[in-house]
Amino acid sequence: GLKNVISSSCYRAYEGANTAGANAVYWLEKVVERPDGLLVIKNITAGAKRRVPNTIAEIERECVFPLLRGRDVMRWKAQPSAYILMVQDPIVRKGIEITTLQQRFPRTYAYLKRFEPFLIERAAYKRYFSRITSGKRTELGPFYSMFNIGDYTFSRYKVVWREQGMKFTVSAVISEDSPIIPDHKLMMIPTKSAEESFYLAGMLGSTISQYVVSSYILSISTSTGILDNLAIPVFNPDDKDHEAVMNYSKQLHLSSVNDYQLINDLEYNLDICVSRIFDISNDDLQEIRESYHKLLKLDLSNNKDTSYKDCISESHEIILEVFAENDTLSVLEVMQATKLKKCEVEEGLKELIDLGKLQRKGKVKGIRYCLVDGGES
Repeated sequence: GLKNVISSSCYRAYEGANTAGANAVYWLEKVVERPDGLLVIKNITAGAKRRVPNTIAEIERECVFPLLRGRDVMRWKAQPSAYILMVQDPIVRKGIEITTLQQRFPRTYAYLKRFEPFLIERAAYKRYFSRITSGKRTELGPFYSMFNIGDYTFSRYKVVWREQGMKFTVSAVISEDSPIIPDHKLMMIPTKSAEESFYLAGMLGSTISQYVVSSYILSISTSTGILDNLAIPVFNPDDKDHEAVMNYSKQLHLSSVNDYQLINDLEYNLDICVSRIFDISNDDLQEIRESYHKLLKLDLSNNKDTSYKDCISESHEIILEVFAENDTLSVLEVMQATKLKKCEVEEGLKELIDLGKLQRKGKVKGIRYCLVDGGES
């Protein structure tokens, strides 16, 4: 039944924007948007592995983009909750030239200049943009250069999924205004239109694709390599099944996350359309659906009336993502990094310990949490 599914795709996936360990410099909160075009921003330091000073500064609006992090992506939903400072030239794949940045965006340059000693010590920067010859260091790119950024990063239409997660969590991303920038914990596929994004998200989010991916992914990591095993055809707006997948996917993205019955009905119909594209019989589709839900420890006995609620909560996914970037964290630090309530964090930590994903260290007031060895790839 899966012989037409397991093959390479014509689509190409990319990793999201990577600050090389300097999230606390580039990740921002908007404080005030001024009428003169400047933004008052504050850098996000909560949960950062390497500490940098909390800073409030004025920078040019043109250098700030919505940031989509792993914690912002749910099944069929993606909503940015922060911003990213972006001064990268996607063509030459390094930061905008210093003289250009100083002339066009002097406030942004002044902000970044404060962190120069920190930024030039990043391991990736020293590897790719710095050379030492005869004891003298030569810079091959501006000290604020970033990584994994190309034209595709600025596409207004994308499909994204979390690299870290117990499930293959996919969503379309549609940017009507400023392009939304996925971070390095997200994989992305740029598309040519909103319709193609909804189609591709529908194909990837279908039970058929979910089952194939869940059958071979390692631990809780889903990289760009998943497309090596999913023969998803390029979107054809004149194909009725492609159009149907796009429409069901769009409805899923617009539906309320709590409308479980509607979601189940839409996903059931989506699966039928995807099965036709992959030339999978109804009997084989039913077997795939049952096998996939057994993997998730769900009961499919009622077929499309089955509850949509997954056995792994979204808060689990959010908490795990924070631990992927930090050695150990306290309850308070997890709360600051995830914006979850104390009761949600405490319950999530306890359940993740029970699931063998996290472990507790220390005693009473000094209790901290970390990933179980081997729990992260």
